[in-house]
Amino acid sequence: MRTILHNCGEIAHLSTGDDEDPLSGDRLLDRESLVHPAGMAIMISGGIVQKIAPSDEILSEFAPWYPANSVSKDVEVIDIGEMSVVPGFVDSHTHLPWSGDRTNELSMRLRGKTYREIAQSGGGIMKTVSHTRSTPKRNLVASGISRVQECMRNGTTTLEAKSGYGLDLDSEVKLLEAISEIDRSTAIDIRATWLGAHDFPPEMAREDYVEHLISDQLPVISELSLARWVDVFCEQGWFSNGCRAWIS
Repeated sequence: MRTILHNCGEIAHLSTGDDEDPLSGDRLLDRESLVHPAGMAIMISGGIVQKIAPSDEILSEFAPWYPANSVSKDVEVIDIGEMSVVPGFVDSHTHLPWSGDRTNELSMRLRGKTYREIAQSGGGIMKTVSHTRSTPKRNLVASGISRVQECMRNGTTTLEAKSGYGLDLDSEVKLLEAISEIDRSTAIDIRATWLGAHDFPPEMAREDYVEHLISDQLPVISELSLARWVDVFCEQGWFSNGCRAWIS
């Protein structure tokens, strides 16, 4: 089935024809090369953009029966209404499943409070951990799906989702399983990261928790194939050396 996006506004195709290097710096300001003017159409087949050309040209070649009909046996025409077309956004850092409310901390951050000062006052990561641990997985999945739907409404098509609000084996597995269920239940592309090293739980000494991460959590997360990456929260008062790596 082919899809034609017709009556487009400006199209930010962002293709220079040279894919060796990512677009960055001044190259992003080359509007003439990176943006098509209004009046173009996009022909898509199998999820791949096959052609971008003036609307009249695309319609005469692939949908000469339009506008009498908008759908034929193998072509659907969608009128974009002169809206601009841009690539989907990629959100490279999210905490998708979690529970609780720390909105009051925004004003604290704006007043210059550090993560450490907020945590010492009873907020921060551990406040969310305490709520998240007691929240059933089905509730985490439901709220996560709602957040994903909002992301999609605002143009995000791919996101990375971290665990890190469990800080024990069962809770971290619960969070990563919730991320997997959200991924299967939505159209967005979700990549999971295990962030067991997000904080130190109060029930365990710091040295013991590091050993627990290495000896208990990591082998299970790897065996269950629940995450693609490992992350560590590096901040004064938390972890001093961090890495992000593939889980093989």
